[in-house]
Parts: sequence; structure tokens; C-alpha cells
Amino acid sequence: MEMTFTPLSSDLLFSVRLEGKTMSEYNQALASWLDLNYLIDFFTENFELINTPFWINQGYPVTDPIDCASFTRKEAIVLNEYIEDLSLVSDTEAKSRLNGWFKPLDGEYVFVTELVPQKAYGLNYPSMLRLYAIKLADGTYVIVHGGLKLTKKMKDTPKLHETVTKKIDNVLEFFKSNGIIEKIDLL
Repeated sequence: MEMTFTPLSSDLLFSVRLEGKTMSEYNQALASWLDLNYLIDFFTENFELINTPFWINQGYPVTDPIDCASFTRKEAIVLNEYIEDLSLVSDTEAKSRLNGWFKPLDGEYVFVTELVPQKAYGLNYPSMLRLYAIKLADGTYVIVHGGLKLTKKMKDTPKLHETVTKKIDNVLEFFKSNGIIEKIDLL
């Protein structure tokens, strides 16, 4: 499978665009997160996963899918502004922010030490928004998927675990077979 890499606002943050797709993975996720109809349908279909004491106790408006969709959309706007603002700071500052924001992905990737799968949360706490990326050797991050995580463990959110691991594995395989280990190799 062929793929290209779209730079986002910083020279240290890219997103995968898969062959045949018109948008990068980040832009696809953002478009979904900004689409109120999509979010209302998503939260209605997954109501039993969000209407839980955890989300209620955290103040997330989960008792109404419309309110939950509106809250999530606002959070996506703030997240996108954060990413855009990375272009306004030095590379050193951007790298520091990205390293503080992204965390190594647990599970089957816990022992990976090169081309490390990562996750980033939306900026609210707690947040259902997730970005999944691979960290290259030089500290560049490549977003491979964005999704909504509704449960404590990714594997318990329908389709999320399967989608994320498949995309990470496909990108890792592409990186390894094409000798991609740092940003210069993406260009």
C-alpha cells in the first residue's frame, strides 16, 4: 500500500495520507470530530459506553448525545488550534510540546523501541479524542489515525483497537520496507 506524508503546522508533525484517500488521517479525524451529525449518530449508537459513572463524574455531558457531540466538537476545535499554534513557536519548543503531549502506546507495542507507536489525548481532561502516531528517531511524529476512545481500554471501544493496530502495523511495515526512520526520509 502506498502512502504520502502531509506536514501539519510544525516541521515535526506529519499525517499519513493513504493511497486513494483525498485527506490525511488527521484531516479525516478532524472532519469527523467537527461533523455534529456524525458525532450525534456515533454517541447515540454508543450510548451505553458513554453513559457511565466515569464520564458522568468527570462532568462530560453524556446523558444527551447532542450535548456530548457539541462538547466533543468544541474540544476538537481547541485541539486543532493547538496543532496550528505549533507553527508559531521554535522547533525546540514544538518538540518539547509534542514530547509532552504524545505518550507511548501500551499493549502490544509496549516493548517497541524504534519507530515507537504513540497516543495523544485531546486537551480536556478527560478526553475522548485520541490521536495515534509513530515517533521517528529524530522526534518527528506521524499521525496514523484519530478516533474517539469511549472506554478505559482501547480494545473495549468498538472497532478502535482493530483500526488503530491495523493502521500502525501498515505504516510501520511501510516505514521499515522503505528505510524511513526520520523526517528527512519522509520528504
